[in-house]
Amino acid sequence: MLRSLVGSEMCIRDREYYTALYDAVMAADAKLPAGSSVTIVPLVDGRILYDTMHARFHPLGELNQDVTYTDFYNYLNCLEVSPCWGWMNSNETVRNTTYQISTSLNAQIPKVIADTKSLIHNIQVVFAGNLFNEALNSFTGPRYELIEPVDGFHPSQLANSIIGNLSFSNLAKLGLLGDANPNNGAIQAKFGDQGGY
Repeated sequence: MLRSLVGSEMCIRDREYYTALYDAVMAADAKLPAGSSVTIVPLVDGRILYDTMHARFHPLGELNQDVTYTDFYNYLNCLEVSPCWGWMNSNETVRNTTYQISTSLNAQIPKVIADTKSLIHNIQVVFAGNLFNEALNSFTGPRYELIEPVDGFHPSQLANSIIGNLSFSNLAKLGLLGDANPNNGAIQAKFGDQGGY
């Protein structure tokens, strides 16, 4: 099981975040079979959104080159419908405050892991590290390619591919992937090599 909020929990306080995460771990322990693993991914530093995208043209303004991501983010905020007001904001103070909040919330993760360790029986809880930051640091191309262009805040397909590879690698290093399916040979003999699909 993977618990990844990425960046959408900015409206709660440390104690609420701690309690919600603690309760989620305890619920997972009660429902998942023995030997299961729960991987927790921290909130990302969403300042990358504005820093990377603000001067680029949003697809709505691509034709006439008249709508930048700053315009798009401000429009969503004006309508009070922004999915992530703290990150998608032209006000640097707001973005930096949101970063401080996310850092404070992320500090609750090791506390929850430590506080639940002796109480859980079916699961192992692990901290996956910041996979999105690892993806950013491993990518040598322009960073805007890692952000979904239409909404301007989700990881792009390319970023998801990189994050998926990093996740797999990290889970393998932690020994959480289990043994290979003993039927893989029979499956490949029957269906051929489908290139991982």
